[in-house]
Amino acid sequence: MERDDGIVVTALADMKTSDSPHALYHVIHKGEEVFGLVLRQLLRPKQRSQGHRHKSPEVFFVVRGTLTLITEGDEIVAPAGTAVFIPSGVAHAVKNPSGSEETINIILMAAGYQRGTEATVEL
Repeated sequence: MERDDGIVVTALADMKTSDSPHALYHVIHKGEEVFGLVLRQLLRPKQRSQGHRHKSPEVFFVVRGTLTLITEGDEIVAPAGTAVFIPSGVAHAVKNPSGSEETINIILMAAGYQRGTEATVEL
């Protein structure tokens, strides 16, 4: 629901979704202002994304579970309640190390982000 003042309130059930082998995404916001894209990511147990890099920075807020961020030569473990900032151009992948619990993250992509422009990399 968009209010007269521009604030948008959307129930999870009403959000657009995008499914991939490793995660389910809910689109919270898509625009051209400060944030180009805001997503809710449900990362499935023992799953990991393909290595990739973006032309714009990215922020993960870990809401539930544990997120492991894989970079070139390093792994960063981020438990619930933490945030991870990834500068533009940094190769990374995300994985859920749990065998049973889903990890829920909120992802903020900077303005100018264009889906499908990610460059895949081996990590």
